[in-house]
Amino acid sequence: MASLWLAALLLAPVSALLLGARGIHLSDRNPPIKNLRMDPGSRRLTWDLHGNVSGIQCFEDSSFSRRAQNNLFCQFYVLSKCKPSNYTVQVTLVDGEPYSTWIEYPKQEGDPGAAADHLDCEVHDKDFLTCRWAVGREAPSDVQYYFYLEDTITSQRWECPRYTPNAQGQHTQCRFDNVSAFSNEEQHRFLVVGASNRSAIPCTESVRYLSEIEKFMAPNLSATCNKSLALMEWNMWSHFHKNLDYELEIQQGADPPFLQKVGAPPRGPDPPSVHAPSCLDSRPRGPPTLPEMSRGEGRRAASCAVCLEPPTEGHPPHTPPPFPQLGQAGRLRKSLGPSARTSKVQDDQSFTLTNPGTFLVRIRAQFLSERVGRWSAPQRFVCDQEAGARLQVWQMASLMALGTLLTVGTAVFLCRRYSVLKTLFPPIPHLKDPLGGNFENEKMFLCEAGRPTQEECPVAEVQVLRES
Repeated sequence: MASLWLAALLLAPVSALLLGARGIHLSDRNPPIKNLRMDPGSRRLTWDLHGNVSGIQCFEDSSFSRRAQNNLFCQFYVLSKCKPSNYTVQVTLVDGEPYSTWIEYPKQEGDPGAAADHLDCEVHDKDFLTCRWAVGREAPSDVQYYFYLEDTITSQRWECPRYTPNAQGQHTQCRFDNVSAFSNEEQHRFLVVGASNRSAIPCTESVRYLSEIEKFMAPNLSATCNKSLALMEWNMWSHFHKNLDYELEIQQGADPPFLQKVGAPPRGPDPPSVHAPSCLDSRPRGPPTLPEMSRGEGRRAASCAVCLEPPTEGHPPHTPPPFPQLGQAGRLRKSLGPSARTSKVQDDQSFTLTNPGTFLVRIRAQFLSERVGRWSAPQRFVCDQEAGARLQVWQMASLMALGTLLTVGTAVFLCRRYSVLKTLFPPIPHLKDPLGGNFENEKMFLCEAGRPTQEECPVAEVQVLRES
């Protein structure tokens, strides 16, 4: 009995510490927070407050924290619809004692293994949005998936206009043909909902900005050049990016290729490009200027609540480093002559190459040196006009000489062929038919009986007795 009493004394402090860590205190007899709940319409975590407290702070999955507003609620802006999250409220009482309580939102329904798997979306070729997913490992055979694009602020929803099914007829891909209809000011929810007659199917979601999942297409490059300078210009198309950097790979003659970066001048914040989950900021609008980068962007489905944190006050904007030999298209196009000179100006869609000669070039777009687009097809430009003129004259002279040789050779061949044929097959003289013969182009002589002709050959009279 004494040993049991001693064990109780030894374990009592440990139990008290464990209960304190879980937020259960003497104040639980009259907890300061009651009826903790999430309002999905306003996206507010609210409660009923009892007594005086010195501060209240909210946590999402023990990671993202924010202070309560007027000690009455915590504001969230993007709530998960598919994966349950833990929302904890931590209270500091007036006497300094801590108290915490939590809820889970949303409630999980159905088998998570039946939900769509590996959701991946990308904006490509300027206008198209394509999302792909796999059938859940534990999904029933009659499962069917439906895709929705949803504005996280207005909750406006667009159903997929064009599905691509697998061999079993289950939707595994969706495509939108005009992404310009969607705004990039707010995040969008990429939502896949499952349906089955056998069991409930949980949904799968990813919350991203459209700009951060864009795959840049190759810019369209052209060049104007002479012996001294080559002005390369290009056009780039994107609905969500205004300021992009470009990378050119140039190879002059037999020299090894080199890379040249052309940076866009700062013109204010661009739409965000990659996600940085955070819920520290209380402002509902305004995408971040320079969010944290993630090299795995576009390849992971964020099945959790995501709330981007706009930049803090005084955050320095991203300014790309200056690059040499930035050409000004208008001036150089007007003065592109033997004495043309390069004007180094901030032009983000042109580049001037000095002493270009003959060169190969290709180009691609990139954002913050992290997300790069596709390379364009290599293009070859010959810029030495004098060398080109000499080459053209030489080519013309060669062609004329070759044509002359071919003509003379053909004539000789035909003459020799006619002479050989005449020697091998001489013409055989034959009598002319005075009645049925064709005397056109023939030389005729008048022959009279009893009178010698010029050839003095005897002529015999022929009497036609009967026509055959």
